[in-house]
Amino acid sequence: MSTPPSTEDHIAEQIPWEHLTITPPPDRSRMLYTVAAVIVAAVFGIVAIRQFGPRQAVLQQPILQAPVTAPAIAAAGAAIDGSGVSPAIQLAVPTAPAILSEADLMAVDRDGIERRVAARAEWVVLEFFTLDPSDNWQDRVSAASSLSLPVEMKPEPPDSATVSYVEWVRTYSVDQAGPGSYAVTVIMRRLVAPDGATYERLPTEWVVLELTADAADSLYVSSFPAFTDPPSDEPVEPVGDFGRRRDSMGIAWPAVEGDVEADVEGAVEADADRP
Repeated sequence: MSTPPSTEDHIAEQIPWEHLTITPPPDRSRMLYTVAAVIVAAVFGIVAIRQFGPRQAVLQQPILQAPVTAPAIAAAGAAIDGSGVSPAIQLAVPTAPAILSEADLMAVDRDGIERRVAARAEWVVLEFFTLDPSDNWQDRVSAASSLSLPVEMKPEPPDSATVSYVEWVRTYSVDQAGPGSYAVTVIMRRLVAPDGATYERLPTEWVVLELTADAADSLYVSSFPAFTDPPSDEPVEPVGDFGRRRDSMGIAWPAVEGDVEADVEGAVEADADRP
């Protein structure tokens, strides 16, 4: 016996599985990159316009009003005609600046010229009182003084082996004696070996010399160093028990007591003959 067919309708439904998945959010990174590129391009455009575009003068020179003399104003007021138009006002003619003299220029830089004079004076004193038989005294003094010394002009020490070295030298004062002329007082201390072997330190010595500046502002010696007494307000160093003699150049050398007086008298005459 067979089973009769069912009378119920079979409905087949299809489920859209692809629509059941979660849709991912849209990608916005491309939009952000686009916006950033637009902003960068705008910035570069503004910079380029400001850099290469036409510039406008921001700072302007102030307008200065020229001074007008009282007689010029009065003449202009009297010359006004009926039309109300006045002629051009005559301005005062500016005066030429005064030309400074050499003395004025040296007064402005007084400290500078005095430093140069002091340095040159110390150099001259150092070379003048340094005596070493192994070198040429004239060449050193000529270079320091800017003078050409004759061959016969040289120190006369007690012995041919005498050595004299300046241990230290300092400028005490620089006084302007005249236009371009300066009197310099220098303090020094020497080490002297009359026999070339036994040295003795001499007391502090004071010397004075004159320097002159020419038109080209070059310095040269107008009088070589000469011994002088220290100022009354300065302490006097004890001389000691040694004698002193001076040669024809006026340089003092240690000597025995018996030779001092005769040598000092000869030195006075030599100092009178020196320039």
